[in-house]
Amino acid sequence: MDSNFLYVLTGSVLLGAAAGAVGVFGLLRKNSLVGETVAHSMLPGIGMAFLLSGLKNSWILLLGSVVSGALSLVFVRWVRRFSGPRPDAALAIALSGFYGVGIVLLTFIQNRGTGDFSGLDHVLFGRAAAMVEEDVWVFGGLALVVLIMALVGHRSMGLVAFNPDFARSIGWPVRLYEAVMAALGILAIAAGIRAVGIVLMAALLVIPAATARYWTHRLGPTLVLSAVFGALGGALGTALSSTSASMPTGPLTVLSLCGLALLGIVLAPQRGLLSKMLKKHRKRLQSERENFIKVMVLCLEERPGTQTVPGSVLRKRMGLSAREYYRNVRRTVAAGWILPVVGGLKPTESGWTEGRRINRLHRLWEVYLNRKAGVPIDRVHESAEVIEHLLTPELERDILAELGLCEHYAPTVEIHVNAATGA
Repeated sequence: MDSNFLYVLTGSVLLGAAAGAVGVFGLLRKNSLVGETVAHSMLPGIGMAFLLSGLKNSWILLLGSVVSGALSLVFVRWVRRFSGPRPDAALAIALSGFYGVGIVLLTFIQNRGTGDFSGLDHVLFGRAAAMVEEDVWVFGGLALVVLIMALVGHRSMGLVAFNPDFARSIGWPVRLYEAVMAALGILAIAAGIRAVGIVLMAALLVIPAATARYWTHRLGPTLVLSAVFGALGGALGTALSSTSASMPTGPLTVLSLCGLALLGIVLAPQRGLLSKMLKKHRKRLQSERENFIKVMVLCLEERPGTQTVPGSVLRKRMGLSAREYYRNVRRTVAAGWILPVVGGLKPTESGWTEGRRINRLHRLWEVYLNRKAGVPIDRVHESAEVIEHLLTPELERDILAELGLCEHYAPTVEIHVNAATGA
């Protein structure tokens, strides 16, 4: 295997993992785009480091980018403190200002015609294919250090990022933790400039963390998954770019991360679109079954002494087509709530229980709206048709308590009295 490919692969994987892990803290603090500002603000530091040294040494350029990125954060804090603009305005000022200075410096260096300028402009979009063993040791090693620090201190930094006021109330040095998180972010961005470039670096901080949040809501797994997604994006970008000499690694890495994000959006077990669609579908089927048994029990209560309901009566009462009727029969039989008998359908014992429960919740909600909101009984039916499927036992107890009623309260009598009086 080509040694240059291994250098690029190692550097990209370490960079993606470090950026993904650090990006979680920015996501928790709801300031993920600070990374965009810091990345663009590193350009003048790289140009100044080259001007002062005349060398493209990795350590020198790294130092310049770190200093410039730190100065941008100081500038943002200063602008917010003394000028009072919105936070996003301060970030925009820093990003455009520092980036503009960096472009001017690069143009000046290029026109100056002294020193080895070749390749310095690749910091804009990155050039992972040009990485050599020294770059892997410098930038990859730095990314590995950042990754280890993020994993070791994720609990403390996660608490400070999520709820700084609580951390401050228990005596934690919040400013110190914030400074550490800012330093890790700056180092992660500086490590990635060589491979991805300052323009695309923010994507490595934001996309893996956002993708991980689709798969879990716990901090530890989120951090690990974000690092894994970042590393996987780096590996896929490197593999795809190796297929052709003209394919850039940085943009392909970002596109790979976008592909992973799309997979998470669609396939994540709790928050994915597919999961939500399935839950919605199951809820609709449950509502249809409950409506079917509810209407059956209503029909039987209206005809004392009868034990079966003819299918034609149910279809007319519910406005169902033949296909819809038989579909509901199959699902309700499968739930164990009804039995097909000669002359129609008969509810089982569990069916009676379920039908009465749904009817009671329906009427209880009608009573609640009538008493609390003063809505006439004849206008609350449609609302109750929806709410009856959503009321949990806990909500039922809360409603009864708010109305001052016992758990054995039967709302049917009150419904009939209010309907008769027009209340």
